[in-house]
Amino acid sequence: MIQDPVGIFIVLVGIVGVVFAASEWRIFRPIFKFLPPVVFCYFIPMLATTSGIIPSKSALYDLMNSLLLYPVLILLLLSANYRAIVRLGPVALGLMIVGSVGIALGAVLGYAMFAPRLDPQAWKNIGALAGSWTGGSANMVAVKAALEIPDTVFAPMFAVDAVMAYTWLGLLILGSSFQAAYARRIGVKTRLQREIEERVSEWAQAPQRAASTRDLLVLIGMSLVCGYLCARGGRQVAQWLQQSHPDSRFVSAISPSTVGVLFASTFGIILAFTPARRLDEVGASRVGYALLYLLLPSFGAQADLRELAQLPWYMAVGAVMLLVHGALILAVMMWLRAPLVFGAVASQANVGGPASASVVASTYQRELAPMGVLLGIVGGIIGTYIGLITAALCHFFAPK
Repeated sequence: MIQDPVGIFIVLVGIVGVVFAASEWRIFRPIFKFLPPVVFCYFIPMLATTSGIIPSKSALYDLMNSLLLYPVLILLLLSANYRAIVRLGPVALGLMIVGSVGIALGAVLGYAMFAPRLDPQAWKNIGALAGSWTGGSANMVAVKAALEIPDTVFAPMFAVDAVMAYTWLGLLILGSSFQAAYARRIGVKTRLQREIEERVSEWAQAPQRAASTRDLLVLIGMSLVCGYLCARGGRQVAQWLQQSHPDSRFVSAISPSTVGVLFASTFGIILAFTPARRLDEVGASRVGYALLYLLLPSFGAQADLRELAQLPWYMAVGAVMLLVHGALILAVMMWLRAPLVFGAVASQANVGGPASASVVASTYQRELAPMGVLLGIVGGIIGTYIGLITAALCHFFAPK
């Protein structure tokens, strides 16, 4: 067994490198089309731990979490173009928010139905899943860290996330063949679709340039410093709250990680309104995702394959979440007489994120691909907050 932290780090980084290299090989493309690299970045370290190659406990894992999580949140959130998002209009944004509310309501309902079958801390897992299905993997990881979910408890969640989200993606793509029939039956307002096409075209042509060494150093240095300040501020605020209100059950449940995640998320959003947002022109979000993929293996390495026995029950909760989410979006979409593409893209922007939402948009109408990216960014902004709120609501239904 490799016990040296440096050796463990090299194994984890090596796994990430091999996974992403293999994802481009033709022989493996059918596999990665259904299961994205992020799933393998989590489960292969879990197998390495189970087989005794690396340990399930190491100081390295805590160090990677404290070092990388907050910079990831900051880099991903400062990239948001709020002017372009607002230009999407109330219908597109409204459907996105309705979809997020549907995920949260479905999570609470599903958890209330199946809580006796799940781990006592499963309410935290459902909050993390709601964060992912509102925003993305970064939001799931943020909620996990904020709620301090043990990796043995968290083990099934990446499988639930990947399998159900990509099944949902397939159903939404299948729905593209019903656009004409839906439009005739509902009396769709085609004007909405034409307006969105015009509004997103300007954003889609925004300039990008290759990142220089200086750009990358600025990105990494700034994000690490800001992340450290958020983590330090989170510890101090949590300590002050607990000292000021020692008898409050609500305050006692607030951990330094919770405050740190909220600080980093809010700080990233604030930076998006400053000239720092221009850092995305040189790849701030790409660096953020790269750091996220380096962080995920440290979670998988601490998990236990035996916890996957609860996977079917988490799948059942996930099914309830998607059914409520889909029903709400469909009802509001029909009420507004919005094009089918609006609901499909808003739904996938919630459940899958910017990349898969743009795929869905392109399937329905190629010109609307930027709309999928923008709505996915909205999900990334609100995902962590929705996940934490959902977890708090689910806690009310936790077995006593």
